[in-house]
Amino acid sequence: MLLVFFVVLITVGWFGWEPIFERFEKIRTPEGQFSEQRLVIWRDSAGIIKDFFLTGSGFGSFVDIYPSYRTLSGGGIADHAHNDYIELLTSGGIVSFLLFFWFVLGVLCTSFRRFRKRRDWYSRYLFMGAVSGVVAILIHSLSDFNLQIGANGLYFFFLMGLAVAVVNTRFLNGGEETYLEEKELKIGGPLIIAVSLMLFLSVLINSGILAGKAFFASIRNIQLSDHLSGKQVEKIRTNALKAAMSDPLEARYRYAAAQSYLLKQDMERAMDFLYDAIKLSPLKGEYLQTTGFVLMAEGRKGEGERLLSRGVEVERNNPLMYLRYASRLFSEGRRSLAGDVVRRALVITPEKTGEFVTMMVLNGLKDKEILGILPELSVPFFRFGEYLENTGRSGLAEVAYRRALESAKKEGRLRPDYFYRIYRFYLKRGDRNVALEVMKDAVEEIPDTPGLRLTLAAEYERLGITYRAMEEYKKVLILDPSNRRARKAIERLSPGSDDP
Repeated sequence: MLLVFFVVLITVGWFGWEPIFERFEKIRTPEGQFSEQRLVIWRDSAGIIKDFFLTGSGFGSFVDIYPSYRTLSGGGIADHAHNDYIELLTSGGIVSFLLFFWFVLGVLCTSFRRFRKRRDWYSRYLFMGAVSGVVAILIHSLSDFNLQIGANGLYFFFLMGLAVAVVNTRFLNGGEETYLEEKELKIGGPLIIAVSLMLFLSVLINSGILAGKAFFASIRNIQLSDHLSGKQVEKIRTNALKAAMSDPLEARYRYAAAQSYLLKQDMERAMDFLYDAIKLSPLKGEYLQTTGFVLMAEGRKGEGERLLSRGVEVERNNPLMYLRYASRLFSEGRRSLAGDVVRRALVITPEKTGEFVTMMVLNGLKDKEILGILPELSVPFFRFGEYLENTGRSGLAEVAYRRALESAKKEGRLRPDYFYRIYRFYLKRGDRNVALEVMKDAVEEIPDTPGLRLTLAAEYERLGITYRAMEEYKKVLILDPSNRRARKAIERLSPGSDDP
């Protein structure tokens, strides 16, 4: 076994360790922060393990429960933990985790004891190959969801079975074919009935799932709105009901049926299907919030608002949940609470600032009110500054841009394009002196960027401050010796040059 291990190490070393080291180096950014999304998912999963320590949240539930604990930015769906052991702890708890390792260790230890007694090299080599495959899958499972994929799971258990079989099988003639104790399997009436029932239920359930998907496929891309014709609404209702009848455990079919009843103003039937959808998928924020809106329309504001708030809690990284909740609060005149909701949303998803600004404008907020709501982050201030600039309110745009730059400095995320954006803003206004100050600040904050120094040098040259322009052009060449623009500028500005 040790020989096999060293052969593997030598083989890997022959092809080179560099790709492996490079992959691990990419886990952290130059600033020392984690860039690998898996690590964020693993950290978030600790909360699920803590809350469902004993028996887990249920197998297959990770995609539903993770959004309630998610801190991972972006809108991508994390359907697995990208670590089979962490996902086993979240879904099956410590009980399933211990059972799994008890099974694996039990099989391997028992087989290894028999392996040590075998002298048949054919059997020994097959065992080492099977165990190597098992160990490879177990190691790979540290950073992926191998065992959640049916084909990989089949290979894993095949290799486990092969490891048991080869150390207990005689490959030479003579004697018993196996060292395993033979046990007679009694196939009686109860076993036949149980197997037949399982097969029948499997066919029934899977055919229902396929039928449900077929019915729903014809309506899934229809955008629900008040502009749909009565015929289209009826098509949605009919197909959604057929899909729900075929696959009664799929929540989205019942939700689609509820929406069709809402369009027909049949609130009672709509609420029945909404409650059914929530029972089947209680962590779906859209279902919770839609039900909340219906309850509020019926005058049950307390219950409705709790569901709107709950929708935000269960999908903490979904900006749409915050947007719908905040819009409702603004429409009721509860601006302080709505502002808090917007602020929380933009801390999580600052790139969605434009959508929230549009919502606040439509709800009648003034520019200064919006500016006061934005969190102290660079991206929201830059996005709002662009909006103000494009709508001709340059005074407040300047305030937003300045606060954006201050926030970027505090965040330690200064980028050249931040300065260029503000520089161009002042040039457009005709404030060249202020634009110059912006570029001086840029060079001071990010001194090793040739482009910034080149822009600063050109600005000095336009203002007639030749000696400072020469200094900056020379610094550009120190940073980038092949920069032709800087070299030509130095030749042009040098004493004795014929260029104007």
